[in-house]
Amino acid sequence: MIIDMKSRKSNENKLSKLHPKASEKLDEIKEIAVLMSDSTRPSFKSWQHDPHEVKKFVEMFQSTPTAQKPLRVIFTLKNGSKIVIKVDENTADQQKLLDEFIEHLKN
Repeated sequence: MIIDMKSRKSNENKLSKLHPKASEKLDEIKEIAVLMSDSTRPSFKSWQHDPHEVKKFVEMFQSTPTAQKPLRVIFTLKNGSKIVIKVDENTADQQKLLDEFIEHLKN
């Protein structure tokens, strides 16, 4: 029984290393910014803790006729690399990609 418990613990540890917890994934994000059509790059600290807020921000500009439009959502990682998701055309594919990446960060 003790051996069985140790093997279970070992398997759990291996699984947790393969699938980092959501908080660990979010901790890797240094900044989330949105490149706008007027070349501004709004970014809020709250987006790092709740990436769904950046999606709401993008949707707000896409749902109303405004001069400013979001072009890209830029996720800057702590290692310096960037993940860029285009949102300029407001297509279902672009929305799906942003949704899937945000879900990846949360799960």
